[in-house]
Amino acid sequence: MNPTTNKQAARRAEIAYEALHNCRLCPRNCGVDRTAGKVGYCGLDDSLRCFRELLYNGEEDDLNPSHQVYFAGCNLRCEFCTVAEWNENPGATEETNIDDLQKRIAERKRQGAGTLNLLGGEPAVSIYGILVLLSRLDCETTVVWNSNMYYNDIIDELTAGLVDIYLSDLKVGNNQCAEAMLGAADYLEVTKQGDGWVFLDWKQPAEGGRVSAYKIQRRQRPEGAWQDVATAIETESTLVDQPLKTQLEYRVIAINKSGEGSPSNTVMAVL
Repeated sequence: MNPTTNKQAARRAEIAYEALHNCRLCPRNCGVDRTAGKVGYCGLDDSLRCFRELLYNGEEDDLNPSHQVYFAGCNLRCEFCTVAEWNENPGATEETNIDDLQKRIAERKRQGAGTLNLLGGEPAVSIYGILVLLSRLDCETTVVWNSNMYYNDIIDELTAGLVDIYLSDLKVGNNQCAEAMLGAADYLEVTKQGDGWVFLDWKQPAEGGRVSAYKIQRRQRPEGAWQDVATAIETESTLVDQPLKTQLEYRVIAINKSGEGSPSNTVMAVL
């Protein structure tokens, strides 16, 4: 986590809690008051419910050993879901004591965990509790956001600088499958990806002066060489003719008259 942003995690948790009064964290836009015990499509109130945690060596090589923390509740209904029982009825999972989970994370780090991998379910619908958790962790923690990416912009705003790696678990490649298999006809539009194309957007660096352009780089995971694939003037770009059925990783480098800045955090996708 970025040390400066890490100090903002508690305040961001407060913002997330306020958002739960009229929940529109994801495109379901349920509008229910989760702080009053009501639940929307995800089946969650304002509580955090972790149904599984383990030290795992089967992730992408750069992430291993990975401490995987699974949170109940999801905003999709994938036909192929392997943890459906915890997503369809998340209230059956005992509410998590964040102090206990914090201690477990510290223990897993002592056991060799190199990353903290937040997944589910869908972590976005548990953003309030997750931010409370992150506010109690040291900034040396490498946080992985393992997500179906089906959420509204507020999640990007709340996680920026706290998440080190966005691991996109994209589910389908066309609208017909999205509606039939996920129950989300707008999935491709929201996740900004499709058959051979991906939409990337990012924020302008807070420091370093006026940016003249952005270099977009891509590599094949796990150890491919970084390649320049596009240049952008604005803080967004749509890349077409991207390799299919391949684990891809993207990053952005800001350029100004002094030269190139440091590479951004990476985002991963399989199209």
